[in-house]
Amino acid sequence: MFKIEKVNENNFQKIPSPCRYCLYWQTTGSFGEEMLKPNMEEKKKEWFSEVAEAFGSCMKIAYYNGFPMGFLQYAPAKHFPRIKEYASGPASDDALFLSCLT
Repeated sequence: MFKIEKVNENNFQKIPSPCRYCLYWQTTGSFGEEMLKPNMEEKKKEWFSEVAEAFGSCMKIAYYNGFPMGFLQYAPAKHFPRIKEYASGPASDDALFLSCLT
């Protein structure tokens, strides 16, 4: 059975790896794994909380037969600093940016 669930504090840890630790869209400049995974996960949780408070739900987990197998991350472009590094630039203020779909 296929199911999609909004991410919240209770199921954040079920976000599939490496998505749970990825900060690509939440950062700018060179991208690497300078931080340890627990620190990266904490930073992602902080970002999630800030965006959820300002915008609302911004992440979903896809499950197949109870197993987390997909991830979706979206919000207004202003919440993704990395987008400014792309030639296309940010989307308009009234659009959502789909940063991750795995």
